[in-house]
Amino acid sequence: MAEEKEKKEKKDKGNKPGFLKRVSRSLRDMRGEIKKVVWPTKKQVLNNTGIVLVVVAVAGVAVGAFDFLLKFAVDLLLRSV
Repeated sequence: MAEEKEKKEKKDKGNKPGFLKRVSRSLRDMRGEIKKVVWPTKKQVLNNTGIVLVVVAVAGVAVGAFDFLLKFAVDLLLRSV
């Protein structure tokens, strides 16, 4: 039984494509997938970039304000002690 299993494993290994064939197939598959991608227009990219910059600026101001308020509260607490 063990001999039959070894023969079957050797036979299965013989059907496996070589490294270069696998890489070639992978690259062809990637090229096909990239062709399916719907790329954004320049206008969409600029619009999305603007939105991200505005959100980051608003978040920065909010974090700064929260930090200022916490610092003010800690200063008040430490002065009273």
